[in-house]
Amino acid sequence: MTSFVAVEIVVGDHLMPLFVVEMTNDGKWKLGPLACTIRNFFSGCTCQLSISHICCMAVDRFLAIKHPLFNRRLTMRHALVHVGLAWLIPLITMMAFRLMDWYKDEQDLFYCAESHKICTMAFNNVFFYVTFPMFSYSPFCWLLHYTLLS
Repeated sequence: MTSFVAVEIVVGDHLMPLFVVEMTNDGKWKLGPLACTIRNFFSGCTCQLSISHICCMAVDRFLAIKHPLFNRRLTMRHALVHVGLAWLIPLITMMAFRLMDWYKDEQDLFYCAESHKICTMAFNNVFFYVTFPMFSYSPFCWLLHYTLLS
C-alpha cells in the first residue's frame, strides 16, 4: 500500500517548482491567474491527501498487528480501493467548491491578486466549516471505527 501512497509525493514534487518561482521573485507571482488557481487547487488537495494516506497506513498497520493472518488475505484490490478513496474524497471536495460555485464573489476559494502580483489561497467560511471537520475529525472516527470493530 505504501507504494501507492508515494504517488502523492510525486504530485507534490511537481508543485514545488511553482513555489520556487514565487520565492525567487520575492513573493511576486508572475505566472498568471490560471497557474495560481491550479497551484492552489493541488496544494489544497495534497494537504488533504496526506491526512487520508496517513489514515490508510494506520489502518493497514493496525490490521497487520491486530489480525496478522487476516491481513494476508487483503488483496491488491483492497489496497487500490483504499488509496482510490483517499484520492477521490479530497479531489471531489476541492472540485465541488470550485466548480459548483459554492462560494461568494467576495469570498472566492482561490484568490489571485493581479494588482499586487501575489498568489494566495483564501478560504471562504462555507469551505472552512465543511472541510475542516471532514478532514480533521473523520480520520479520527475512521480509526476509532476500526479499533472498536476488532
